[in-house]
Amino acid sequence: MKKIIISIILSIIVIISSEALDFRGFMSLDYYGLIDPETVYDTERLRLTIAPELSSQEKESWFTFCLSGMFFYQPVGEPVIPDFERLVREAYVGFHVSFADIYLGQKFVHRGKVDVLSPLDIINHSDSTVLSMDDIFESTLPDLLCQVDIYPSDSFHMEAVYVPFLSPTIYSISDVAITEYQEFTILSTTYIYDVDAAFKDKKIPMFSQWAHSIHTSAHYSSDLFDLILTYSNYVDQLPDFDLSELTEDINTVGSTQTHNITGTAYPSFNRVNQIGMGTSFYFFDFLISADTALKLTEDPDGTLLGIRNNELFSVLQVEWTPVSFLRTQCNVFNRVIFDSDVDIESDYSSVIESQIINIVDDYTLQKTPLQLYLLLHIDMLFLRDTLTIGGNFLYGKEDEENAFYFAPRIAYSINDYFSITGGANLWWGGIIEGFLGRNETHDNFFVRAKFSI
Repeated sequence: MKKIIISIILSIIVIISSEALDFRGFMSLDYYGLIDPETVYDTERLRLTIAPELSSQEKESWFTFCLSGMFFYQPVGEPVIPDFERLVREAYVGFHVSFADIYLGQKFVHRGKVDVLSPLDIINHSDSTVLSMDDIFESTLPDLLCQVDIYPSDSFHMEAVYVPFLSPTIYSISDVAITEYQEFTILSTTYIYDVDAAFKDKKIPMFSQWAHSIHTSAHYSSDLFDLILTYSNYVDQLPDFDLSELTEDINTVGSTQTHNITGTAYPSFNRVNQIGMGTSFYFFDFLISADTALKLTEDPDGTLLGIRNNELFSVLQVEWTPVSFLRTQCNVFNRVIFDSDVDIESDYSSVIESQIINIVDDYTLQKTPLQLYLLLHIDMLFLRDTLTIGGNFLYGKEDEENAFYFAPRIAYSINDYFSITGGANLWWGGIIEGFLGRNETHDNFFVRAKFSI
């Protein structure tokens, strides 16, 4: 189906477009090495990436288009050649009149006023397995969609986005097999737990599952502040778990009670509603930006096992440029999980229920009701803005996790076409179930040479 859609878009481009074409792109070669002190040095990858883009973006034209791709070959490390859905990056056409823009095809749609991890930026799916947490070009992925923007006035516009198919976030879900036998006696009653069950990942092929996701927003801009209000009814790209095939049969013979637990649980993707808002304004020399969103899931009171609870995710960002060569940015991320302490309602006995909860919590990241993360970003420019030194420092605080992420960066532009970038990604502290702690043994460094046209 995707090949048919892309072919139609290409045909429209060839037939309709009479505008001047703009060709750009880049080619890069990068090397990642694993340098975690607790593991043996290893090469994570050597990757050649080619990303061409052909577009026509004339401002006064009634028709625009964009066609871009990303091909990468990885001869060192795990050999990787991208699937077709990753090969085509953007492929869309745009139709423009005086008061509206309509886009059809595979593209990116970003929302929110903050630069890092906005709770409003939920339209496109992502890849959470990338080696660098700040590598937006690899982590953010496009979706097939229809986008309509209407402009009643210069300061106000409305937007609606329809996403027909589900594209789950690429998530590292390890298969977990539980095979155990427990026998113990309490008050003359013998309990036997015979478990032969599993939690397994299940890949969803592109365009194989309908989502019918709707995202709407209203935008207002003025000299004093900018404001965005959003509402979305969509299939969440983050996984819940389908436990319907995981069964527990209880047999009682005399004073012996036997629990037989069998079956397999898989990730599932359920519909949610989200209401959000964002704003940005200047306070003296400080640019203040804030986004917040309330996500309402299919578990309104937090009693369902395997379904995410309702949550409120907020981000506050302060950006300051005290001198022309120094830019600083501080972000505060706050995530509140509702009803995290209520009793779960399920058909499983307490022993099995607790095991399921522990496994599910590893992936939903909702184990702690209050999660706080602080980020500091610094960029310093030297040598007539050709040399950039900076990086990110992230601290995470949960009930059981105090974790850190440090990502120093250095980049040098030799000329308008060629640049060299280097850096590292270092994690420490935290627990394996935490957002940062799960990467603690993946410390790495990288060097990248990039040629752009």
